[in-house]
Amino acid sequence: MSVSEGTTEKRAERLAEARKKLRDYQSKHRNENVEFTLSPSPSVSSMIENSGRRSAISLQVCNNVEMKDIFQKVQTGSQDSLSAAVQSAVNHISGTKSSAQNSDFKDKFQQDRTSELYSNVPEDLLDLKQECVRLREELALRTAEKGQFSSQFAELIGHYSQIHAAYTKLSEYIKNGDPSGSTLQTQLVHLQTAMSVVVKEKTALHQQLRQKNELVMDRNKQICSLTTEMREKTSYITSLENEIVSLRRKIDSLSNTLQRQVEEAENSRQEAINWQTKMLHMQQDRDDAKV
Repeated sequence: MSVSEGTTEKRAERLAEARKKLRDYQSKHRNENVEFTLSPSPSVSSMIENSGRRSAISLQVCNNVEMKDIFQKVQTGSQDSLSAAVQSAVNHISGTKSSAQNSDFKDKFQQDRTSELYSNVPEDLLDLKQECVRLREELALRTAEKGQFSSQFAELIGHYSQIHAAYTKLSEYIKNGDPSGSTLQTQLVHLQTAMSVVVKEKTALHQQLRQKNELVMDRNKQICSLTTEMREKTSYITSLENEIVSLRRKIDSLSNTLQRQVEEAENSRQEAINWQTKMLHMQQDRDDAKV
């Protein structure tokens, strides 16, 4: 076997070995499924910022360092260094690929965050509404009772005025020496008794009316307090709903960012594979030229 035939055979073996490595690499990266996990503690804005910053740094390092080093090694003609550099560049670019399932991430983040927000919603809001309704019904009842007592009190005052006028008139008749003084005296005693009864009823009704007024004022204060508390908690729930809407928008934006980064990483990985293939051919051509 001549020297040229041996050289050709060695070159064919090296080319076959390089192609085998390329196929293995492509098969490996085609079948890999790296799970992407996201810590729930950072905020959405910091995750977007960190994700974008990692992607930008990775691509910049790959473009400015790895590719430059690869072309330098091509020029120097070191096949082992070339393979290692190409493999490092491809792995580095592939490392920027996020194979997370966007829908799973979105659903998980949205579910966790929404559950956390709704867990802070006051559970006693319905009880407050029911208590407020009960107090309003009681207030209406007490107000009706107050009106009834007020009517009785006004009627009693009218009777008292009539009795007092009759009593005054009889007293004048007695003082003036009216002939029917004994009859008037009897009527005066009856009027005095009636006045005493009316005064007692007036006092009792006045006390009850004062108690009803105090009770109505107390119920009004309770209703005002509950109404204010309900308004505050309703406003809090509204703010939570607005926050949930804002978080959903951020999640959508983050999902779009992740999808875009996945596409960019896939394009970069494919480009690196193409460069690896081209450089293997270039190395092979250089070896052929040396021979």
